[in-house]
Amino acid sequence: MKKLAHQATSPSIFDSSDLLLLLEEQCKLQISRGYSWRQISREADLGAPNLLQLVLAGKRKLHERHLENLIRFFKWNKEEAEFVRLLYRLQDSTETSVRNQVYQQILGLGTMKRIQILNPDQYEYFSDWLHPVVRELAPQAPSRKNAVGWIAERLMPTQSPDSIRRSLNLLERLGLVFPLLDRYKQKDSVISTPSQAHSILVGNFHRQVLAKASESISAVPRERRDLRTICMSLTKSQQKNLRERMDAFWAETLQICETHSSVADSKEPVDVCQFSMQYFPFTKAT
Repeated sequence: MKKLAHQATSPSIFDSSDLLLLLEEQCKLQISRGYSWRQISREADLGAPNLLQLVLAGKRKLHERHLENLIRFFKWNKEEAEFVRLLYRLQDSTETSVRNQVYQQILGLGTMKRIQILNPDQYEYFSDWLHPVVRELAPQAPSRKNAVGWIAERLMPTQSPDSIRRSLNLLERLGLVFPLLDRYKQKDSVISTPSQAHSILVGNFHRQVLAKASESISAVPRERRDLRTICMSLTKSQQKNLRERMDAFWAETLQICETHSSVADSKEPVDVCQFSMQYFPFTKAT
């Protein structure tokens, strides 16, 4: 009996900001319905039976003709198909002006008008975990001339000089760092992802940060990291109380970031660290 590729819209494709992650989630949904990777490739007319897996692993490029075949396979409606095409253009282009233009088109979709979206400048900043880290490291560099090499030596995991240079250029364009004599100066403002933000922009950033947290388990010595988790049963009122406490602690943390003195010239060793908070259910809403 032939399987049917029902619309793979649970979870909603509009919740994703990363095209490859979106495709992986939708493929896994089809696999849970009885498909195999080979069958998906065959029925979507992708050519090689392992093409999709290679694309998702970052070893092959997804071409537009493949994307159109997948749109037909998943039976996405007109608005869903347009959203996916725009995500493809957004991630295929490296030019800021083009990405911002595509982003504005995403905002124009009817479904997206009901979602809280960050502005294009924030999109550029949150598009890659590297940008906030470079923003913290830039003022610590001994000089602007040697900043790229100095940052490259400090970063973990290793990043190419070109990636760091692009990040610095972006940060300067956004006014998040600026040249002062022979050094970089950081603009006195704290940027954090807003509480309860349902955003195609922030979603991808959170995925990157969570992936880095996972990598740190094996890449960072235990004495230099702190990962904690607990699974528990909570009533609605207890959940509300917990989230209010999280909001209060988050506000206190941001206040510390806003009021601390500059570390650029500190005589103490300085590390750039990621501090995150997560809360999510394992059970369906009742």
